[in-house]
Amino acid sequence: MRVLATARHPGAAEAVGPVVDSLRSAGHEVLLIGVSNDAPENKSLGGSDAIFERAGTEFVEFFDSDSGHGVTDVPGHYASGLVDSFAPDRVLVGCSASENLSGPAIEEAFVVAGVGASIRTVQIVESWGVWRRVPGTPAPSTWATLDGITATAMAAAGAPSDRIAITGHPGLDKYADAETPRSSKLRTELGINGYRAVLFFGQTADSNTARNPYEALEWVLDSLGPKDRLILARHPRDTQDYRTLRERAAGRMIEPGIDSHRLLSVADVCISQYSTMGLKSALLGIPTISITHPDDFPEVREAAGGIPLCVMGGSTEVQTPDTLRQLLQSGIVAGASTLKAAINVDGHATRRVMDLVTRDDL
Repeated sequence: MRVLATARHPGAAEAVGPVVDSLRSAGHEVLLIGVSNDAPENKSLGGSDAIFERAGTEFVEFFDSDSGHGVTDVPGHYASGLVDSFAPDRVLVGCSASENLSGPAIEEAFVVAGVGASIRTVQIVESWGVWRRVPGTPAPSTWATLDGITATAMAAAGAPSDRIAITGHPGLDKYADAETPRSSKLRTELGINGYRAVLFFGQTADSNTARNPYEALEWVLDSLGPKDRLILARHPRDTQDYRTLRERAAGRMIEPGIDSHRLLSVADVCISQYSTMGLKSALLGIPTISITHPDDFPEVREAAGGIPLCVMGGSTEVQTPDTLRQLLQSGIVAGASTLKAAINVDGHATRRVMDLVTRDDL
């Protein structure tokens, strides 16, 4: 079987990559298109290539295969041309959040081409709040979603419920039995021995949240105690300038520039807004805080009764700087076991999505 696949953002790539690897291991041929974000004009639009490279998943870079167009205004003939030349039996795509798209992005273009050619097309919706209706894009054959909350929110927003399957996130399979990582060596390298490491996972400035990530980071900095050290793990698509905050921190804040997953091994507390890394820290049993805003993700809030990660016990929600300060000065409860059960982290999500891809019906 031939499968044409793509993902645009890092989060989408973490869901698509394991399925591509499993399909290839099973003998299927997969043409995977990745998207870089190493140029100013595409900094906030791509990033999947780095995830595929880190995982050792073979891919073709989008700008190498179609240098004449941007990743968010993909012409129909590019995707249909790949369908004609590669002749896939299936199409698999991720679900990257929108940034006021000027035209069809690569995932949407692949869905249009796949559905138009009557090819079974599967889209993985790996996180809460990333799916949205895109004008001119038909429904795929199936959506593979993280959990029941995602499915409910999508159906409320107009997605046909009979095309939604709950599979879990393939990229989280490895967290099913994972233990909290600890690295005294990295703590020494970072110069944080004897301090509580408060790890902040950033967002992009255009992340469609009511509270700017700069403001959230400022809250964290102002809430630090004398024995705290703040570690900034910048989002791969973050272009903001934090020099002013670093100067204010006077040595209490560092930005190591190393992989966020490595930084989990030194974190005593993790803080994010809606980063997938916050979800991962909670799954590892690291006390986690979510800085939220009541206006963010109304459909998801309605479906879940709040922010899902917090409702499920994985994270503690704060909406004011005073609440954050009080929480950091008291105690934070971790809830990995309840969270794993709630979002289907059982080690089998990749298999479930792969079965959706390879089944025979449209």
